[in-house]
Amino acid sequence: KPCEGFAGHRIASKSAMLPPVRARIVTSNAGRPSSTSFSCTHRAAQYWANGQTRLSTSILYVHDANSDCWCEVGTYGRATSKATCREYFSMIPEKGRAQEGENYHVDGGVADLDVPHYRICIRSALVEDKVAAVVSEWVYKAYQRHTRGMLPPSFPMLDLESGMGKSSRAVFVLRKFVPPAPKKDCGSSTYAAVAVTFPNTDARPLQRFLYLIFKGTTDIQEWLVNVSIQRNRDIYKSHGIGVHTAFQQEISNRFEQLKHEMLEWLRDAARQDVADGAQTALVITGHSLGGAYATVFFAVLKLILLRSLSFDEVDDIDARVLSMLEKAKCVTFAAPMVFGPLHGHAEVSAEFRSTMSSSRNYMFRNDPVPRAYAKLHLKDYLHAVLEQASGVVPAWLKLLPGVGSRVESGVASVQEWVDQGHLKDWETEAAAYHHFSEVQLLPIEAQLSRSWETFALSAQSVEDHAIAHYVEQVLQTRQVVARIVTENYGPIKMVAFASSLRAIQYWFLSQTAIASAILFVFNPSSCSWEELLQHGKWNGSALQRIKDHFDRIEHKSRQQEGEQFDESSRPLKDEGSTATPASESSSTHRRR
Repeated sequence: KPCEGFAGHRIASKSAMLPPVRARIVTSNAGRPSSTSFSCTHRAAQYWANGQTRLSTSILYVHDANSDCWCEVGTYGRATSKATCREYFSMIPEKGRAQEGENYHVDGGVADLDVPHYRICIRSALVEDKVAAVVSEWVYKAYQRHTRGMLPPSFPMLDLESGMGKSSRAVFVLRKFVPPAPKKDCGSSTYAAVAVTFPNTDARPLQRFLYLIFKGTTDIQEWLVNVSIQRNRDIYKSHGIGVHTAFQQEISNRFEQLKHEMLEWLRDAARQDVADGAQTALVITGHSLGGAYATVFFAVLKLILLRSLSFDEVDDIDARVLSMLEKAKCVTFAAPMVFGPLHGHAEVSAEFRSTMSSSRNYMFRNDPVPRAYAKLHLKDYLHAVLEQASGVVPAWLKLLPGVGSRVESGVASVQEWVDQGHLKDWETEAAAYHHFSEVQLLPIEAQLSRSWETFALSAQSVEDHAIAHYVEQVLQTRQVVARIVTENYGPIKMVAFASSLRAIQYWFLSQTAIASAILFVFNPSSCSWEELLQHGKWNGSALQRIKDHFDRIEHKSRQQEGEQFDESSRPLKDEGSTATPASESSSTHRRR
C-alpha cells in the first residue's frame, strides 16, 4: 500500500546531501498552501492517489529532465483553490524546487529531518503499550498538519532489536485519519486508525496490531469538555455505573461511523492474517482527552457492541473479527476518570469491573489530569494553570502597549471566578468518580514510596502532562528478570525490573516504606522464578497472600507484564549506605 513506505526510512542529518526533487504535490486544504517533495516520480504518484480522499485541492508537478522544466500532470479540487496552489508554486525559486521540501521522500521512504527514531527490545514487556505511546504522540502532529492543510506526517522509525546486533523495523500503515466533523453533533473528536506490523524474526513470529487512536486536548473547546463533570446515569445503570456525559456523548456521535469503519478494518486484517499467518490484535489508545474517549469506546465495544453484533453466516473471517473484538485491549496515557458508581462501589457489577480491569492507564509523576476528578481539587488546579500561563508570556511581550494589562486582567478575572466559591457543586460530583482501569505510575521510583493518589500540584506538575514524557518513560521498559511484590495495608502491587542488581538495590532502599514484600528473581538455568528476599515476617498472612498472588500469574506474564518496570542501572543508594537485610535473608542471598 502507498503508506507502507512511511516506516522504511532513515533520518538524514541537516548537513546531508539530499537527492534532487523529481516531483512535488502542492496542496491547499482550507488553509495556506503547502508543498511535499519527492525524489521518485512513482512514489509521488502513489502518494497522490492515496491522499486525494483527505485533500480539498492539490496539484501534482513532475520535473521533465529533457526540457528541464516542471509540468503539471494532475489536479484535484476546486478551480479557485487550484489558482492559489499554482501561485504558491510559482513563488518557489527554481533552485528551491529541486532542493527543498517540507517532507522529502527518498526511494519509497521518507527522510524528514524531524522524524523520531526509537529502538526497543523485541522481547521486552508490553511492546503494544510502547507503540501505543508512539502513535498517540503521532496523532497530535497529524492534527497540527491538518489544520495547516497538509498531509499527515511520516511515522516514526521503530527498530525492534532481537539481540546479537540484529534488528528489524516495524511497518506502519495509515488506514484513516479523521479530523473533527464540520457539525458538532457529528463528532468534534479527532481519531486515526494505524496498522503496525512486527516482522517475523527468530525471537517473535509475524504479528500485526490495529491501533484506534483518539487525539487529546489541543484547544479551549476540548479543554472545556474536560472540565464538565455531569454523569449519564442510564447507559450502564444495570452495572451500577454512571459515565461522564460529555465523553459518552462524543462517542455516541461517532459510534455508527466508527463501528462500520472498524469492522471493515478488522475484516481486511483478518483476510491478511489468513494469507500470511499473522494474528491481528485491536488496541484502543489515546492521551489525555483522547484517553478518556478511548476508555469510553472500549466499554461500549465490550459491554454493548459485542452483545448486539450479529452476522448472517459466521465464516472464518467473521470468526476472526469476533475474536479480535473479544480480545481487544485499551491502553491510555494520562486519561481522566470516566466512570463513577451510582450507589457505592459495592453495587458495581462484577462484569463491569472485570471488563475495565483489562484496560491500562499510565500516569506520569505529578500529572494532575489522570487524578481528575475525585483526587483533583479544581481550585488548586486552576491556580497552577494560571501560574503556568502567566509564565508562558515573555516579560518583553508584556511591556508592549496593552499586552501586559490584558494578560493581567484575563488572569485576574479567572482568579476572581475561582475565589468566589462556584466550585462546591463541582467538587461534590467529582468525588463520585473512580479509576476502574489498571493504573501504572511512572516513573518507577514513585511506585513503592507512595500511591498514585498522592501527588504535588504546581505549575511544574501541569508540564508533566505532556505526551513526550509518557513516550520517553514507556519506551524504557525491557524484559522482566526480577519482581518485588508488596502489600502495604492495601491491594497487592508489583514492581518489575530488568536488572537483578537494580532490584536488590531498590529492595534495600524501600524496606522502610512497605509493610510486607517478597523479592522474586528469574533463574535462567532452571527457567523458574525463585524467592530471594523477604520483608515483614512478623505478618505471615500478608506474605502468604503475596505468594498466592504471584503463583496465580502465568509464567509468560511474569516476564512480559508488570505494574511498573525499572531498567535504569543507576544505583538508588551508595553501596556503603544500603540497609543491611535480616540475617536469614542474608544467608538466603548467599545461597542463591
